Amino acid sequence: MKKALRVPLSILFLALAVAVTQIPAEPVAADTVSESVDADFQMNGTILMKYTGTAKTVSVPASVTAIEAEAFADHTEMEKLLFKGNKVEYIAYRAFAGCTGLEEVRIPDTVTELGNGAFSNCTALETVTFGTALHKLGIGPFAGCPELEEIIIAKDNKAFTVDDGCLYSSDKSKLYLMLPKREKESYTMPSAVKDIAEYAFWGCNNVKSVGLSSNLKKIPDYAFSNCKSLIGVTIPYSVTGIGLKAFADCVNLETVVIPASVAVIHDTAFDGCSKLKITADSGTAADKFYEKWKEKNQAEHEDTIGDGEDVSGGDAGNSETEGPTGNVLGSTYVVGNRAVVFIDNTEGTVYGEDAANSYESTELFVDGALAKGTDIPKYTIAFDSILADQAFYRSREAADYQIPEGITEIGEFSFARSNLIKADIPDGVTAIGYGAFYHCDYLREVRIPKSVIYIAPKAFAETMWLKSWLAGTGGEEYLVVGNGILLAYRGAGGNLVLPDTVKRIAPEVFAKNSSITSVTLPDSLMEIGEDAFSDCTNLRTIYGGGNVKIIRDRAFQNCMLTTAHVWEKVEYLGLNSFDYEKTSASTSSKVVVFDSKEALPKPSYELTAERLSNEQARGLLLGDTQFVIVDKNIKADDLTGTAIAPQGCGFKGIVAYISSKDKATVACLATTYTEAELAEAYIPEYITIDGKSYQVTGVENITVFGRDWNFATGSISVENESAVLSGGRISAELEGNEGAYYLSITDSEDAYDALNAGYKAVYYQELPKGAVCANISLIDKKTGVPITKMGAQTLRVTLTLPENIRGGSLRILTTDRNGQLENVSYTREEDTVTFTTNHLSGFAFVNHASNVETDRLDASPDTGDYLHPKWFLAGGLFCMAIVVLLMKKKRK
Repeated sequence: MKKALRVPLSILFLALAVAVTQIPAEPVAADTVSESVDADFQMNGTILMKYTGTAKTVSVPASVTAIEAEAFADHTEMEKLLFKGNKVEYIAYRAFAGCTGLEEVRIPDTVTELGNGAFSNCTALETVTFGTALHKLGIGPFAGCPELEEIIIAKDNKAFTVDDGCLYSSDKSKLYLMLPKREKESYTMPSAVKDIAEYAFWGCNNVKSVGLSSNLKKIPDYAFSNCKSLIGVTIPYSVTGIGLKAFADCVNLETVVIPASVAVIHDTAFDGCSKLKITADSGTAADKFYEKWKEKNQAEHEDTIGDGEDVSGGDAGNSETEGPTGNVLGSTYVVGNRAVVFIDNTEGTVYGEDAANSYESTELFVDGALAKGTDIPKYTIAFDSILADQAFYRSREAADYQIPEGITEIGEFSFARSNLIKADIPDGVTAIGYGAFYHCDYLREVRIPKSVIYIAPKAFAETMWLKSWLAGTGGEEYLVVGNGILLAYRGAGGNLVLPDTVKRIAPEVFAKNSSITSVTLPDSLMEIGEDAFSDCTNLRTIYGGGNVKIIRDRAFQNCMLTTAHVWEKVEYLGLNSFDYEKTSASTSSKVVVFDSKEALPKPSYELTAERLSNEQARGLLLGDTQFVIVDKNIKADDLTGTAIAPQGCGFKGIVAYISSKDKATVACLATTYTEAELAEAYIPEYITIDGKSYQVTGVENITVFGRDWNFATGSISVENESAVLSGGRISAELEGNEGAYYLSITDSEDAYDALNAGYKAVYYQELPKGAVCANISLIDKKTGVPITKMGAQTLRVTLTLPENIRGGSLRILTTDRNGQLENVSYTREEDTVTFTTNHLSGFAFVNHASNVETDRLDASPDTGDYLHPKWFLAGGLFCMAIVVLLMKKKRK
């Protein structure tokens, strides 16, 4: 080739190569395809069975006549839905559930029916248009769509109408749905309404008051669930029943008026309504329900939110009807902050590659690492020793489950409401958690080894095993298990003498037993559990107890003891352990005597007090006790840090000592009243100690330790002592807050260690360098008790990120009660982040920008080792330019 031609051609190729490099380098990944293609649809004739694509715009093929169950479920990348033809007649169960990118849906004129939950949990869905033929709606077709603000009805549609932000049948005899984005705070139902659809008001958080139709027949299942602003409801006389979870999680619902016409109320109708007060005529079904409801512990509901319920409205967990439901492997629960998958690793599968390989079908793991952008799985066995909280909750697969060797702790609600038949607890287990076997209706046989030293409340409540024993007659009146734990009593009351083998009294053993008049405690006894003798209203005398070291919360609450004694060896005293508030005791008899001549016991509290809704459990250690009697060698300064310290959750009253037994006088030492309170307080001239009257002296010389407990409520102050989270704004808001709390933020090596252990269990490596760890606590100002569980409510924390974790890809991590890792959802605006949580512990803030090579936790989409085609083209043109330039004419 001639030089005159080679040079210009070479320059042309070089210019083209440079031009190609300027083409925008957008990766051609599957999730950026703009339009779906026919190959993405799995068909059975004209029925669309499954969509497998990842397009943002999806066009349903023109040939489709029906869309099968869950065909598009959880396709979060889909933003636009189109129908090519007008042949689709039926959209089945959860067909588009969880399509969180959808903002608008136009249902074709040919569609006649939407199945149960058809568009449920489409969290961005704002507008829906009903075609002309649609006339039938399944249960909750739009449940969990918080942004839904408009439903447009086709002009020729004769089945539905929209009025005042609600969807009705055309004659308004049935209310199908209140739009969640309806802004009005009040709603008056038309008198024509006779029926309400399930989930009709689900998640309508703006409505505060509802006036129901006088022709309404029933409040159906889930009708008002999750109406978090609803304050009061009056049920009309036309209503005869209130269904499953009808008002569940209405966290601000205070007053409900229920007439005598209501004959049936489901046990779960008001689950999670911690402020509930029902007004009903005495003896009615509502009155009886309310009495039972007040006694029911709400912990199960609060700790197991999202426990496998589906939007079909069926009772997913009523073991008294169809039995417990759910399958452990692949079951989804909500534990702490996020929905998670429990993986059953009890057959020898442990953390690491084996755990990854055991669950390949979920695509949670890729080459042994957690897939990018997914939720973190949990294991039924945590750290090879803890049977995790809720591990087999409601499981139908647990009937013949064998608890493996090596377990040391059985977690909260781990087998609750499952169909477990036999519980052979292995040697080495030391603790059985709250409600661990609660309502295991088929549990017939239980073996508890001597290694067990702690059994939490409700651990075996409502099991066939315990019910059968309590119903038995003859034989031993005391059920003693484990290492001397008195678990249950079935005697006739009167004067009790506990067996010498008893070392610990389990929670609630004698609670509300009004037939007990006295108790003799053995020398072997070291611990008295929560509510052990609470509301034993005729218990007046306790003998023994000289070796007891721990008295737990409410142990003797509302007992008419002649004089309450805290024995000499007691080291820890729980909240409301002695409390006369609901008794007929006079002020002069409200006395607690501390027998120790040296150190006074320290305050303590149980996990039940750390639950936000359980405010009544965070009372004072000594309730409304008026006088505390200590040894005369105890000085006022010795009270600091003890169970009667004014700084903690001790008591409001006077500390005194017996100055003379002969003269029967007591001298006042100190008071936990303030000056103003002392001036207003009634101080009796005489008090009664062990049946003897003593004159009160020295009030004028008393040391005042008073603390003002009139805290402002509704807002949360922040006490930030953290060095790593300092230098920025921090605020907190609590949903439905009417209490007095402050947010405490501290640096904590324990928090780092726990988070690091949880991180290694999932990702097989240390927390990335630069991770910021801090302990975040919500503290009850009155008692100093930390709130660790928010239940159905959520705490929202806003903070400024430290400089070293700004920019890049941020992850916020925490751990659950068992130490298993959890993601925390958040929103971000520049250097400020806001996250929500319903439990509190240590939190890690991880920036992955500086850990690209080593860190497996990556929020970015998985693009693999993709190289844009432009670089191949540019390289080829460059090579062509060089070849042409170097070409020479052949010599003859």
